[in-house]
Amino acid sequence: MLGKFLLLSLSNIVISEAILRVPLRRSSYEQKHLNHEMAQKKIEKKFFQQFNTDLQQSLTAFNSASYYAGTISIGTPPQSFTVLFDTGSSNVWVTRKKFDPTRSSTCKATNKAFSIKYGSGSANGTLMQDRICFDNAYSGFCTDNTQEFACVSERFDQSGAKFDGILGMAWDSISVDNVAQPLDQIFKNPQICPQAIFSFWMDPVVRNGDDVKGGEMTICGIDQNRYQGQIFWVPLIATDYWRISLGAVFVNSIPIVVNANAIVDTGTSLIAGPPAQVQLLQRFIGAYQTADGTYLVNCNLLSFLPTITFNINGQNFVFTPQKYVIIVRNPMNTICVSGFGTTGNQGSSMWIFGDVFIRQYYTVFDHTNKRVGFAQTR
Repeated sequence: MLGKFLLLSLSNIVISEAILRVPLRRSSYEQKHLNHEMAQKKIEKKFFQQFNTDLQQSLTAFNSASYYAGTISIGTPPQSFTVLFDTGSSNVWVTRKKFDPTRSSTCKATNKAFSIKYGSGSANGTLMQDRICFDNAYSGFCTDNTQEFACVSERFDQSGAKFDGILGMAWDSISVDNVAQPLDQIFKNPQICPQAIFSFWMDPVVRNGDDVKGGEMTICGIDQNRYQGQIFWVPLIATDYWRISLGAVFVNSIPIVVNANAIVDTGTSLIAGPPAQVQLLQRFIGAYQTADGTYLVNCNLLSFLPTITFNINGQNFVFTPQKYVIIVRNPMNTICVSGFGTTGNQGSSMWIFGDVFIRQYYTVFDHTNKRVGFAQTR
């Protein structure tokens, strides 16, 4: 039964040559960017608060850890932006500091104003209409001039983050102000996009330095060179986020979680879960909390730490310590950071599979069939 609809052999996958490859750059891993307490607050705001007429989820989710970013262009002539491709939100915004609507002959104001709230303040924004292209204006993967996006003031805390905005890639059902995504238009054009899918490959080797070439996003196709073996397909249980069922989490053979659900989110750096469960997991792996809220493990004991297994629809996804511990090498020392964090919501059974998970598994987001696919990263 499981293999009937979840396992797909490589011979049956239709791979389109008409795909766009967008390189992803990763910010540097610094200890100050891996604070678990700050990450928890951002996750709480992103997933567990109600959003009405603001972009709080987008403005607060990315300040506490490493992130992956790529390029889009907006307008005529095109203006280029470095944005986060975020499968955990559904709106596009760029800063007014970077986008100049007067320089674009195709830009149109919608007269829809709103107040943007975030953790430490607020800013005003405006919904605009213009042409948005993935990668650059010559890629061919572009919307028409009616695509809406938010242009926001620069008055928010980016904590030194080197990006100009966010492009949300979750489902329209959670989009603020019901704004349709650029991907909607791309997917409706079979001439450039025969498959309504996008995929992420993140380099499983964590490297130091700013703007590291950390991965690749493909639109409208799958890149066979980025994974090995079979793709394991998991149906969505809701079309808000990319939400799937999580059967169990094991520490070695001991189950600490049963019957939960998980969101696959490129905009979250860690694997996060309910506080009580994650705190138990931290104890199992010997993680200790520092004064600033970061959870570290002893680098000399990595080979003795347990294996963590996520059972998803009957398939085991196994994480050795080398996969779930983030090793940060600085000129003065080497630190080992736990790749697990908490969502901050005791009453929820939801987990978040962020970049720690996605780096190990090539991840495919299938709009047509409402499913997520995982394969072992090359």
